[in-house]
Amino acid sequence: MGKKVYIVLILILVISIVCLIGCYFYLKLGHEKSEIIRGNMLNTYAVFETENLQPASQENIINDKIVVFHNGRGPMCLDFLDFIKTLNYPVEQHLVGEGNFSYSLSSYIDKYDKSDGVSNNFGYYPIIFTKKNAYSGFNEEIKNKIIEDIK
Repeated sequence: MGKKVYIVLILILVISIVCLIGCYFYLKLGHEKSEIIRGNMLNTYAVFETENLQPASQENIINDKIVVFHNGRGPMCLDFLDFIKTLNYPVEQHLVGEGNFSYSLSSYIDKYDKSDGVSNNFGYYPIIFTKKNAYSGFNEEIKNKIIEDIK
């Protein structure tokens, strides 16, 4: 009987290790259909499934409007929201938490090589797209560039 107990314990140990390895790879590689977007300075994350969503079309990007993705609460986002109130120009806003936020953002990012501004790799909200450029973060320099872009 003692030998059987050891065999059962070894089998349970092996199965447990296989399950842990499977869980690791599922968590590490299994979420390819999800996007993770980092919030500016607040270290907040939003994860959304992207299955069956359509990317932003090229014509959405080239229309005469500003497209912005933001969290509505960070200091740069709030400054940007104050700024757009002074513009007489269409602005399409996407807020963290919307069902297709991350997938839509990814489809816009794919159309631009890099972002200008506080981050050159889309690292800070707001992430702003104009007909000519993409910006990450918001400050006085970005404000002036946006004004030039929409002239």
